[in-house]
Amino acid sequence: MMKPRLRREPFLTVELKLNGDGTAKTVITDGNDNILYTQRYEWTDAKKELKLYYENGVLLLPSER
Repeated sequence: MMKPRLRREPFLTVELKLNGDGTAKTVITDGNDNILYTQRYEWTDAKKELKLYYENGVLLLPSER
């Protein structure tokens, strides 16, 4: 479920950042490096970092932007 304040934003970047020790965090920004939300994960088996874009209700891969 999306946080209410994020729903009002017309554009967001969503990044999964790996810390190299099995932990990670998700960072959501407004696209201008203003952090709106972060979520930390104590463990992940993700192999790659990921960046997605959310624009007008649609989640996009970098190649679709």
